[in-house]
Amino acid sequence: MKKEWKDFIVNIDVPVSFLHKDELTKEYPDKNLISLPVIFVASEKGLSLLISSEEINNQNTISNLISLIKNKMKNTI
Repeated sequence: MKKEWKDFIVNIDVPVSFLHKDELTKEYPDKNLISLPVIFVASEKGLSLLISSEEINNQNTISNLISLIKNKMKNTI
């Protein structure tokens, strides 16, 4: 894991968990057709898509991905 990403994950103000595809589909069967990787926000209502795989894959640096996450979280959470 790159240091910049690890530092971001450690210092973010929300709980973070990473799931492999098999773990995701086991815990959330309704998400089995979604293109990965993605970032969800969990709530008592379930998972809501925060960032799609297309948005993630369009980021060419870790810094850009972190900025995207921060902006989306600011507008969502």
